[in-house]
Amino acid sequence: MDGEVARAQRRAGVECARELSFRAVSHLPHIEPGDDLASLLARALELSELRPQLHDVLVITSKVVAKAENRYVDLRQVTPSQRALELGAQTGKDPRVMEVILWDTEAVSRSTRDALIVLDQSNAQPRHAAPDSGPWVLRLPADADASAAALRAALERHFGVQLGVIVSDSFGRPFRLGTVGTAIGLAGLPALDDHR
Repeated sequence: MDGEVARAQRRAGVECARELSFRAVSHLPHIEPGDDLASLLARALELSELRPQLHDVLVITSKVVAKAENRYVDLRQVTPSQRALELGAQTGKDPRVMEVILWDTEAVSRSTRDALIVLDQSNAQPRHAAPDSGPWVLRLPADADASAAALRAALERHFGVQLGVIVSDSFGRPFRLGTVGTAIGLAGLPALDDHR
């Protein structure tokens, strides 16, 4: 069976590594709006003595990408809609946060005290925010696939090697402990392999 799978993958142009390893990248500074994330990543990889090889995949969290893309929202600037006021009352959460969540949400699956099942926001504050600003939330990247593609192109130019880039976000499940990292954007590798 393994031989059949390998032959099918070769026919489809899919190369599979014989081993899988994960390495953390250190030396990445605190990311600020407008930072050249690709340059900072390249420098961090070099300082970590990690030279990308052909078909390596870099996974970066959506929060880091969103910070560089300035996806911050100062909640003092948000006026909650009627729906956001209702959700705030149902969940016991700030209606302004509910409004920001609604900006990125097609539908609310469920709302109850202390729980809202939709795409959520991240609580982060710009490092150099004025003392009288905020509270702040951080939205997801506007187009995570485009963000991954831009990072991939810049890093491939820098290192001269083909890479894959995944923008990940943590997803939870109701009534379950822990979270799972999920790709919300990618470039340079397939989102799904059909092994039928």
